[in-house]
Amino acid sequence: MTFARFAILWAVFTAVEVLLVGTVDVQETPVGIVVAAFAAWGTLAALHASGERYRFRVAWLGVLPRLAVDVVRDTFLVFGVLLRRLVGGPLPHDAILEIPFAGGGDDPESNAHRALGIAAVSFAPNSIVLDVDADRTLLRVHYLLSGVEKPASAEWPV
Repeated sequence: MTFARFAILWAVFTAVEVLLVGTVDVQETPVGIVVAAFAAWGTLAALHASGERYRFRVAWLGVLPRLAVDVVRDTFLVFGVLLRRLVGGPLPHDAILEIPFAGGGDDPESNAHRALGIAAVSFAPNSIVLDVDADRTLLRVHYLLSGVEKPASAEWPV
């Protein structure tokens, strides 16, 4: 199982390198493949040393289209705020809001769900998770522009 996990991570990291560079080059790609192997090895070593385990579900990838839409929308919104501020416009109406989040327990699946949920909320430029209140099943989130539609699902707050 460990070799399979290594191979999957290696392939993913190699694909990310090719996407970031934007081309397959005789000089750069072999180096990227070697660096991706080191990154996969380091990731597995860190997971093993920490004892923290994560179990992901393929069904969770269903949030990616919504996340992509949020990133594009928020990029334009934040860029608009920046342009308005550069020409002397008003400060944005930001807010810190509590949104529902069913983070789960301490099992590997809940750990993965919590990490992905927090990362997804913080990925779009308009929002960042400040705190997780596990007792009240809430996320405290800072929104640069408070008028953006807030999540309705406690399962995936994106």
